[in-house]
Amino acid sequence: MVRPADSRASRILPHTPHPPSPIPGTPIPGTPMSDEPQVPAGHAAQPGQPAAVPVPERPGREVSPRDPGTPGVDAVVAGVSPSASDTQRVLNSEEVDALLKGLTHGGIPLPATAPGHLRVRPYDLANPESSEWAPMPALDLIAERAVPGIALLLSRRLSFGVRARSLPILVRDYGRFLRSFEPPVAISILTLSPGAVSAVLVLGAQTVYRMIDLIFGGKPSEVVNRNLRDFTRIEMRTVANVVRDVLKVVATAWQEIVAVSFEWQRLETRPQFAGVVPPNEHCVLMQWEVDLGVGDGDPLVLCVPVAALEQMPQLREQIEPEDREEHHARARKRMRASLQQVPLQFTVRLGEVAMPIGRVRALKVGDVIPLGKRPSDPVVGLLEGVLKFHGVTGVYRGSRAVQITKVLARSSVR
Repeated sequence: MVRPADSRASRILPHTPHPPSPIPGTPIPGTPMSDEPQVPAGHAAQPGQPAAVPVPERPGREVSPRDPGTPGVDAVVAGVSPSASDTQRVLNSEEVDALLKGLTHGGIPLPATAPGHLRVRPYDLANPESSEWAPMPALDLIAERAVPGIALLLSRRLSFGVRARSLPILVRDYGRFLRSFEPPVAISILTLSPGAVSAVLVLGAQTVYRMIDLIFGGKPSEVVNRNLRDFTRIEMRTVANVVRDVLKVVATAWQEIVAVSFEWQRLETRPQFAGVVPPNEHCVLMQWEVDLGVGDGDPLVLCVPVAALEQMPQLREQIEPEDREEHHARARKRMRASLQQVPLQFTVRLGEVAMPIGRVRALKVGDVIPLGKRPSDPVVGLLEGVLKFHGVTGVYRGSRAVQITKVLARSSVR
């Protein structure tokens, strides 16, 4: 049995007894070109009308007339395809280089885009929530106005001069915010009016321990034991009273922008029991840092859903000129205070010595490497790898220490 070489081709390309239908106005291959319309025999053109070319019918198919003024698809229906030379046309390297050169030097005009249609929106990969939130300058002003009241309140309750400052406003998912705290933690569940929206005020465990210690007669300079333990009922009741007073101060700072009130509901010590807001809900964090005598700041964080703040159009309004100057001055103050808290690496270089590779490979535990310096010789101090200080080594309160003897000027730093 003999099979055709390509049975698939024989099925795809059946024999068609009729020639393809030409496109009106297109010459038929093999016929001479002419400016006059061609009229087949038996079909005379009417005066004042263009000649019509009949389209042969295919077997089993009815050909309906169409409007001569409407562009047709006879080429597709009839199977007319571009020539092989058009499909195989490819730009050579010289043509590609000329095209790129024209685009680079302006030889080829490009469509101009109006500058007003382009807008660059910053995106923070570490905090994607903040990229979708429009800032509210009034919140920074509210946080700054609450600082004096918080400092005065805590100073009276703790019998100690407490210093406070506001921190930049942040935006976080509620679930991510709660996961940043380890239990136990004092989470006060609040109700924000208008709207009866749930919010929280959070105090860390160390902040609670220091407050309780100062309230019951402790000294500010004493370091509280950092072993985390559950809060007692007396501690929880005491913290609840302090939080209620803090909320009154914060609500007073809001009154100049928009009238709100905070109602304390209950206190939770485990983050998983404080799910009053959906975990993926965007929340605004208003933060204050208080100094309770140890030196490192203790945070107080008020967490309010963004959806609740968007219902307050007063927060979107522009700040008045006198308030704007106050806002800028406090922003500069916060920036300077934040810069003071940036950690830097301080290194003391005792000495240097050059050793051959053979000796380095022979070093073992107990070997002594002389540095070629006396104990009284000065050492150098480097700040982030830059030479800044001269000093002498010694012992201070049972620990190795360095006493600064000279601060190098910028011009003398090598």
